[in-house]
Amino acid sequence: MKLTDLADHVFRNLGEPTDASIPNITFWLEGRIGELNNLINTTIVYDPVTQDFSPELTDEQASIFGLMYSISYFTRLIKVSLGAGAFDWSEISDGDTTIRRVSRNEMSKTYIQLRNQIQTELNDMIFYYKQNRTVPYSLSAVHNLIRFYRVG
Repeated sequence: MKLTDLADHVFRNLGEPTDASIPNITFWLEGRIGELNNLINTTIVYDPVTQDFSPELTDEQASIFGLMYSISYFTRLIKVSLGAGAFDWSEISDGDTTIRRVSRNEMSKTYIQLRNQIQTELNDMIFYYKQNRTVPYSLSAVHNLIRFYRVG
């Protein structure tokens, strides 16, 4: 999987937001490969010339990487919605037309809930990824696993 393909997938999963683009996501992902390696205990290397990973990213690794970007994206939205440039009006009326906006605090609360939900999902994915990669160190541990799966 190429980095631009992953960025395209992340972009579409976010609903193709107007404040993000595939090149921006690609740049963000390229700079965070070391962070991915630290989180899941791997040694994935990215070649910017060929845009390939070595070893190739698995679907699980790509999902974890995409969630990392999603958390960053919603963190940025929280900062923007609470910043000085955020809107400060709640309702405008002109004749028979009325426009209502949700307050900054409500928008931020929604973004925080989304980010926290994605963070929980990311933590679970990392846990299960690491758990599936562990190898028993003793023969008795292997026998216990076999007995567990035969009983179940």
